[in-house]
Amino acid sequence: MTADKNAGFDPREMERSEEVDIRFETSDAHETVYANGVYGGMTSRGDMHMDFVTDRSERPDKQSFKVNKDGSLGRQVDEEGGEDVIRERQVSIFLKPDNAFSIATWMLAKLLPPNVEPKHVQKVMEENFDIAASDGK
Repeated sequence: MTADKNAGFDPREMERSEEVDIRFETSDAHETVYANGVYGGMTSRGDMHMDFVTDRSERPDKQSFKVNKDGSLGRQVDEEGGEDVIRERQVSIFLKPDNAFSIATWMLAKLLPPNVEPKHVQKVMEENFDIAASDGK
């Protein structure tokens, strides 16, 4: 590999016997969000677009309560609105198709028994469906 640290990592320069360490860092903009669904599809430029969403009940527009003799809030007597389900977009992700395929096979492998690896999922997909390998093979 290149001695110049500013040149960056180029996997084409690696020998088969070489290794590379990858260190994880967290961006200052990193957020953890909850999602219970996803909506999206392919863009006009061929990227995959996904909106990770959370479905929840709509909050009511108004609630009415009795007032107790001591001035405290009593039981609820009426509610207006709140009948709809809200699908709230949490985060949008855009991926190149190869990256989307790689992430999909990784996710499927994580849902299957521990001895199943992404390469096994990819092999099954390639053997059973008319798709090419995502790694360019």
